[in-house]
Amino acid sequence: MSYLAVGFSGKCIRIISVRDNKEINLISEIETFQMFNFEVSKYHNNPAVITELGEKISSVIKNKGEYSGKVSVSLDSNIFFINTIPYEDSGNLQNTENAIKWDLTNYFSSSGNEFNVNYIKLHNPDLPPGIKSLLVLALSEKSLEFFKKVMSAAELEPGLIDIDHFSIDTVINEINSDFFKNNNVTVIGCKRNKIEYSRYSNGNLYDYNFFYFRDNTFEQEVSKEKQKICLGNPDKLFLYGEDYSEYLKNEISSEADSSKIEVLNPLTPAKQLNEKNRQYNGLYNYGYRFVPVLSTALKSIANR
Repeated sequence: MSYLAVGFSGKCIRIISVRDNKEINLISEIETFQMFNFEVSKYHNNPAVITELGEKISSVIKNKGEYSGKVSVSLDSNIFFINTIPYEDSGNLQNTENAIKWDLTNYFSSSGNEFNVNYIKLHNPDLPPGIKSLLVLALSEKSLEFFKKVMSAAELEPGLIDIDHFSIDTVINEINSDFFKNNNVTVIGCKRNKIEYSRYSNGNLYDYNFFYFRDNTFEQEVSKEKQKICLGNPDKLFLYGEDYSEYLKNEISSEADSSKIEVLNPLTPAKQLNEKNRQYNGLYNYGYRFVPVLSTALKSIANR
């Protein structure tokens, strides 16, 4: 049985299929005209865009019957509204939900009910007693509808929907068993216009930050931020994302021991591909691009 995952990031759709034994038997990367970011909600009722993207996905996935159940989906964090807010840790769920809705109304004119909201409680030791931080992750209903329609156009049924940046621990633990939950780790995502980084202590997220850049300001912006990225003397810094991942590793090596910095490439060795898929070997040099979608596929195997 194979488990299929489809990832939407930047202007790319990445597709990966993993067997029960975690052997990869399909891998593909499709460049599209569409930027998958917060503005994608505008296209939720655009049949031309939805159909074209669905056809691109369908052209890669030939034998849909060989896959197990629903297809996992990995979404670029840029599609979400993300914010960190303080709250009083009273243990009252209603108070927590009210704090999130109040925060959303500060940014959007409506009550916030048009968002699917998740949150992560940050384990920040620097906050006063009784005060905690929430990382709010809000996906517009229209964006969710858009991706469901794209998957339907590809004749696929979506199941697990993941946020790329917050699923990376699955691949890290696959490569380095238990390392993530027993060490201080910084996970760094390199997008085409954004660097985001999360700090974990013994598997618990306690900090999330990001900054934007343009192609001609990458070195300048990283120079300003690299000390913050490397704060806390992490045991390991894991990078993934677009081709900026390799450049960023070089840039931050002045602030952290280079032996602690790793650009994740879970796709090596190439022997994982079976004979009929030899044509995909070139992508194995760019495994850092596939970390989020592979993480999502591996979650499906774990949840089977």
